[in-house]
Amino acid sequence: MAKWFLSSDEELVFESDGIKVCLWAVGGFAPVDVAAQYPSLKMTLSSFALREWTRYRLKVEGAARPTSVHFSGDPAERDPRAGVYEYTYRNQIGRSAIIVTVGGHSLPPLEVEVLSPKLNLDDPDDPLFYPRFYRTLVEELVQRQLTLPFTFEAPTYHAVEETPEPPTPLFLFHFLRSKRVRELLGQAVEAILARPHRLLTAEEEFVPFPQVFEVDADVVLSILTNTQHWVEYRRTGLAVAERLGGYAPQKVWQRLTVETFDTPENRFVKWFVGELLSWVEKLLAWKQFPDRARDEFVELKGQLERTLHDPLFDEVGEMVYFPATSQVLLKRSGYRELLELYRQYLSSKRPAFFRNLQEAIDSRDVATLYEYWCFFELVRRFEEELDWGEPKLKLEVRGGGELAWDVTADFGSGRKLVYNEGFGRGRERSYSVALRPDFVLHEGGKATVVFDAKFRFDVRSLPREREDSYDEDVASGDVERVVKHADLYKMHTYRDALKTVRSAVVLFPGTEGQGEFYDRNTNAKLTLMEVGELVREKWEGVGAIPLVPDG
Repeated sequence: MAKWFLSSDEELVFESDGIKVCLWAVGGFAPVDVAAQYPSLKMTLSSFALREWTRYRLKVEGAARPTSVHFSGDPAERDPRAGVYEYTYRNQIGRSAIIVTVGGHSLPPLEVEVLSPKLNLDDPDDPLFYPRFYRTLVEELVQRQLTLPFTFEAPTYHAVEETPEPPTPLFLFHFLRSKRVRELLGQAVEAILARPHRLLTAEEEFVPFPQVFEVDADVVLSILTNTQHWVEYRRTGLAVAERLGGYAPQKVWQRLTVETFDTPENRFVKWFVGELLSWVEKLLAWKQFPDRARDEFVELKGQLERTLHDPLFDEVGEMVYFPATSQVLLKRSGYRELLELYRQYLSSKRPAFFRNLQEAIDSRDVATLYEYWCFFELVRRFEEELDWGEPKLKLEVRGGGELAWDVTADFGSGRKLVYNEGFGRGRERSYSVALRPDFVLHEGGKATVVFDAKFRFDVRSLPREREDSYDEDVASGDVERVVKHADLYKMHTYRDALKTVRSAVVLFPGTEGQGEFYDRNTNAKLTLMEVGELVREKWEGVGAIPLVPDG
């Protein structure tokens, strides 16, 4: 099968059945075959790399039929005079697929890694070497999420809908490890097994004649029409035998009232406990599962298995539908608590903190992964540099048309770090516009410092930005420069618009070693050594701190 390859002319080429496709850079970063350049790397990435903000051209030869070209789903612009397609990745980094369609049939996709100019492919020892940076970023991010304990909070009631997407392993790990979840699950199961819901149902059955307890018109009709149950009766004194000419029924049809545990509510319990057991088993087999939590999950696995093996569930069938309106689920002890856990479980299938993270890992969206990593890195630095101790991480689901999560690292004493907090108009809020910084530090119940993770930021932007060159950059048409400039412009907006905020700081990947800060009162340039210093000394102004995962 034909494959894409890098030619000696620094072009990515595909040839098959008389069709030739070539992709090359125009005055910028030429395509690179990372796997060939560094064969010793254990590559989990695409073999080829392109660069953000570089113009690429693609030409299809030998195709007389209509052709289309898409980069990450976006159609490329076609230059009919040159007979080529052009595309520039703007604010797009990570995994990308280039699809060429000829005559309605797609050629094998060209899988590439789109790199930011912040990262390089030259020095494997550099923390910003792309394969190393990405691997370390994901490993640290996953490890820190597995290390820090999360608690879950949700409204007493909110509507939930089943969705086909499975929950993410990270969510389920914290969900099932949560002390509150485990306690609630144990209480619910104990209450259900002690007093399970049951129903009285009517069943029809032929019983031996001595066991007949009810005779009505339907029973008489059944006796007369089921002569196969008649036997000869030679003795006297039996009225029915006298009426039937010396015959009596050996078996008689009866309506029996039977108590059953096979109810929709118990079917739900059986299904949900089985669902949790299945995920516990998958987590225990997960290659990133931390050994320190293994005993807890083995114990939970045993609890769930014992529940399913209880005789109660021997006669309970499989769940066909979810009894959403059942008053037993809504009000009865045990069932009510299990329903609450089920709602939290369903919340994990909506766009949320862990789901967005998993999607970023899957698509290798390095900018989004870096933002997540910065949150946990700030938590670590506050804990160590300020000696605030380990925080409690809270994930709180908010109801409404679309479920969302509020994520907070609570250090106690009125100190907390909030992820993606929104600010609208109001008291102690933005006086003019709605803002949503990446991270907000609260002290004494007030927002005091805001941080934005800006993957593309360059610390050299700081002094030039103070010269108010934004309009100049827009007029020049330098899109890359405008994007970087706008990042820092937003820092001034945060500081000026949010009434209680004293500092606004950019977090960016860099090897400069020291951060920079411009004092609001003196306009002096200060050297910002660490995040803790910024908070401890209560600096006022704007600045930037390089943060890089180092393993």
